[in-house]
Amino acid sequence: MTDTPQEQPTRKLRWYAVHTLSGHENKVCHYLKNSAEALALGDSIGDCVVPTEEVAEMRQGKRIMTKRKFLPGYVLVQMEMNSEARHVVANSPSVTGFVGVRSDQEPQPLRPSEVERILGQIERKTTAPETDSAYRVGDRVKVIDGPFSEFIGVIEATDHAKDKVTIAVSIFGRPTKVELDALQVEPAPEQQS
Repeated sequence: MTDTPQEQPTRKLRWYAVHTLSGHENKVCHYLKNSAEALALGDSIGDCVVPTEEVAEMRQGKRIMTKRKFLPGYVLVQMEMNSEARHVVANSPSVTGFVGVRSDQEPQPLRPSEVERILGQIERKTTAPETDSAYRVGDRVKVIDGPFSEFIGVIEATDHAKDKVTIAVSIFGRPTKVELDALQVEPAPEQQS
């Protein structure tokens, strides 16, 4: 009797959080993928994900999108927990262990809701990057980038869709409106009486 795909027992790949040395997350995933192929563990070790998000930053006066790890020092590994796969993951270079367990305990998989939240956050952040623009009309802000750097002004309008703010700054004693990227301003320090 031959096994058809329906008759073969399905392997239960579950997601586990693995702690790594900070900055080595991509190396760990690369190593695990190569090890799974070399040791024929493709059935036991599935995917490896470094949770990242795209964020907008200002560099040399230009707005650029960069990838940033939102769980630095951690990777998510999809695997079937067996002794061989566990040994490969736990003894990989730059891996300090499975999250939340001692070496003599069986690692616990992440709950499906946790996996959905983390992977969903990766998907949202990749498709719709946003900046942390929580400014409102009337807020005092300090310009931190561009030709008006170090000027302090008051927000007169916000455009959350474009992530822009219009502020009034005093130039030669006259109020002047300036439209800036929200990344070019930060909350101004409180005025001292």
